[in-house]
Amino acid sequence: MNKELKRVSIVVLLMFLALFGSSTVIQVLTADDLRADGRNSRTLYASYSAVRGPILVDGQPIAESVPTDDEYKFQRTYTDGPLFAPVTGYFTLNQGNTGIDYVHRFESGRPGPHVMINALTHGNEFCGMVAACHLLDTGVRPLIGTHDFSTFRAAHCQAKSPVKLMHDIQIRRQGDLIIFTLKANAFLHHMVRNLVGSLVYIGQGREDVTWMGELLAAKNRQIAAPTFMPDGLYLAKIDYDEKWALPQESASQLPWF
Repeated sequence: MNKELKRVSIVVLLMFLALFGSSTVIQVLTADDLRADGRNSRTLYASYSAVRGPILVDGQPIAESVPTDDEYKFQRTYTDGPLFAPVTGYFTLNQGNTGIDYVHRFESGRPGPHVMINALTHGNEFCGMVAACHLLDTGVRPLIGTHDFSTFRAAHCQAKSPVKLMHDIQIRRQGDLIIFTLKANAFLHHMVRNLVGSLVYIGQGREDVTWMGELLAAKNRQIAAPTFMPDGLYLAKIDYDEKWALPQESASQLPWF
């Protein structure tokens, strides 16, 4: 009898260790991958519980989060949705989106008046930039793909996971303008401005082209460049799955970009 009990105890112990091991793998080793998985509906539902800031036009909100009594906690509402759709984008639970394009454009060399005003509050970290676009193209390569972008995340960001998929980053010169176009599956709070700020440091020659890879690996916001000023930052385009047959236009074809 004792021999049988001993065998059962060993089997139970092994089952417990297997369960403990699998739980550890899920919670520690694959947690970020599971959060970033597009099939994980819990992450999507949880994102609705965060208050998203309003989008203002002439001081009036055209998109804002309104409290609700259901499981989502907040409902995103749009004022005159069809008119401002190219700016606010469109997102639903059953359609979603496959990519988001942001464009950040500003003057190189002598900044315009609005940039000079912002320089009073941001300091002179970004004034007088002379961007060597070929160096910046090299600098952005480590950013492409699925990564933890904690280094470029605002301290008060409410995203459940810092892991995002960066599809592409294009940098080009148009006269005196430097134009950054970033495309990802989603962005963290201030992620575009923080990325651009660090890239500008490389363009100024203050950091080497390998710096972006080092910042990404460090996952430490404190060692990156300051957040770049918001002037010239635009939501350019939101991509949708072709099966929904929604009208889409290339961001490069938009006249203001």
